[in-house]
Amino acid sequence: MDTNYTTRSQEAISGAMQAAAAAGNPQVDTAHLLNELLGQEDGVA
Repeated sequence: MDTNYTTRSQEAISGAMQAAAAAGNPQVDTAHLLNELLGQEDGVA
């Protein structure tokens, strides 16, 4: 499946992956992604 994400979405996903890894979690959870989306300036969340 080809999925085209916006640049902002890619940044949020990347940040969520980094946050999960930093917390020692083996997988990205919705909380990691939500935290990144809420932290974006001028974001839609």
